[in-house]
Amino acid sequence: PLTLIVQLESLLDHPDCDPWVSDVRQQLNFMAAMRSIDSPEMASVLRQLEKCVQTARDDASQFEFGELRTNYHRAIYALEKRIAVWEKIYDIAVKKRQEFGKGLRFDERIADPLDATVALFHDDDQRDAWVHYLAIDQIRKVVGTGGISGERHCEIAQLALERIESNNLTPSQRAFLSSPTVSRLKQELQYWLARSLDHEEFLARLERFEQTPNAEDATYLTHFSRSLHLTSDANSHDLGRRIDTHWRNANFRVAVSGKLLNRFLPEPISERDPVHDTILGTSVHGISRTTTRLHIRLLPDPQRIRIGVEAYGDVASATRGQNGPVRTVNQGRTTYSAKKVLVMDIHGLHRHETEADSETATDVVGFRTEYDGVPLLGSMARARVQSEIRNRNGAANSIVNQRVTTSVRQRLNAEVDKHLRRLETELSKKALIPLQRLMVKATPVSFRTTNERAIARYRIAGDNQLAAYTPRPQAPSDSMLSVQVHQSALNNLMNKLNLEGNQFELEDLYNIIPEKLGRNVAEIPEDLPENVKIKFAARDAVRFYFDDGRIQVVVRLARLDSGRSHRWRNITFQAFYRLEKTDHQLHFIRDGSIQLIAKRLSITDQMALRGIFSKVLAKNRKHVIVDEETSRDVKFTDLKLHQCVMRDGWLGLAWGAARPEKWRTADGDSATSR
Repeated sequence: PLTLIVQLESLLDHPDCDPWVSDVRQQLNFMAAMRSIDSPEMASVLRQLEKCVQTARDDASQFEFGELRTNYHRAIYALEKRIAVWEKIYDIAVKKRQEFGKGLRFDERIADPLDATVALFHDDDQRDAWVHYLAIDQIRKVVGTGGISGERHCEIAQLALERIESNNLTPSQRAFLSSPTVSRLKQELQYWLARSLDHEEFLARLERFEQTPNAEDATYLTHFSRSLHLTSDANSHDLGRRIDTHWRNANFRVAVSGKLLNRFLPEPISERDPVHDTILGTSVHGISRTTTRLHIRLLPDPQRIRIGVEAYGDVASATRGQNGPVRTVNQGRTTYSAKKVLVMDIHGLHRHETEADSETATDVVGFRTEYDGVPLLGSMARARVQSEIRNRNGAANSIVNQRVTTSVRQRLNAEVDKHLRRLETELSKKALIPLQRLMVKATPVSFRTTNERAIARYRIAGDNQLAAYTPRPQAPSDSMLSVQVHQSALNNLMNKLNLEGNQFELEDLYNIIPEKLGRNVAEIPEDLPENVKIKFAARDAVRFYFDDGRIQVVVRLARLDSGRSHRWRNITFQAFYRLEKTDHQLHFIRDGSIQLIAKRLSITDQMALRGIFSKVLAKNRKHVIVDEETSRDVKFTDLKLHQCVMRDGWLGLAWGAARPEKWRTADGDSATSR
């Protein structure tokens, strides 16, 4: 594990780390000296390495926040995730050795299930279709070559199993594939797949990817993990889960504080409405003034985002009522509260029923009857009316409460639905539709709610792509908004743009790439060289790397043509970008000159190529993250950029209120899952 050793060596200059590093190196040397991973001594080495990890976790708090503590955490995690896969591969290897030579050969085991499956069909066309779908002829051909292992064996077994478990089957097709005969074939294919996987090749590819991330090894590792999940072997399933945990971890994380969420709510609303109603037979007319205040409350939940949208307010009314010969002048005041809980989990957004309550007090401040002024009869009528008012006041208030509660519930539902529709429209337009177009999924990995923040973690990756595999930087504890993006999210998108091996006119790329990403077409720079054609390399055409406080952009070309007379092959350009902040904008700008990597280039060639790409990746061209309009928005004007880090493949940004110079992160310098 060369990358792990380099990380360990970075700690050797610190006396407090020397004993731990020496212990780990000793165990790694023991491992390297073993003849195979199923050697009896491997179990002891793995136990000792686990003890090393636990010791390091216990000792980590002694280091002050800074580069040493960060490097220490990086080394711990690098070791920990490797132990996770070494343990399971050791278990699989031991089991395979114990089963070696027992039972029938695989070609004998698979023969009967294959024949029995084909015998289920009496119609030739139906039989041919299913034989093709289940890759039965391919299975027989590969099995006939002898042996059980090999990349081709693995591919065929995986193909057949994925088709058996496809989500695109009709109910009748699914029923057929669940029959006892096909189920037996499936079991043998799972057995075959589990034993055809080359774990040594996997470990070699894994370390090569750790040293130099690339799309080819990422695809291999992803396919290997998918194959593990298709087997029926518990150890293989667990190994696949561990690979996904450590190399397909969330590569996009956002945390938003309740304080910031409340800034997006409208200011207190005051509405004046006419009143036309009938209450207990009394016709009521007048005006009411409703005042509403909205508030968002975060509801702690370790596995979901739970948000309570609360409404508080009152209704003041001035009305006149008439019931037969009696006319009243009324003043009322109703206070109310309502709450709607929204829950986001890995299955989507769920709306709970709105709860509402109210309390009404109504006063009759005056009344008249048709008998006013009539001796004796008038006083009797007024006494009767006053008694009726006292007797009916409670019932009238109950009716008003019920109607106010219903109205408040409807208004809160409408307000929440309006904002959610707007959010869903924006999210779909700017993220989901472009991702679907590129066949990249935004898979929710985890959600969490604390008293202060709502936190969401996603994996931006296609089925054959890896995601985050390094510990992310922790956001400051006082941040109101923090975003962390791993380079894999951006590289996964670039790999789906279909650039590899294809040729483009240089200026066409300013239309093609934004269009595929669902963005506005970019303005073509006036000084962009004309008549330039580029053909991208067959692999890793464009890659981004986040480290050492900068973003590195690498562009690999198979060929570049400028006009009719200039043609160059196998060229790589590199450029670095740093973050620059002005009063009202946050953007990336090129840092330093363009670096050119190629063989046998003359000085003239180098000057020509640098001239072209210095205009493509112009130093004065800003790549905006936060534009001036957003920064001037009243919701953000007082927020300060508290963090901008680029290391270990992560870009971390955090904003918060102004604060003293000294601060610390929420839970340390780095995290591996949260």
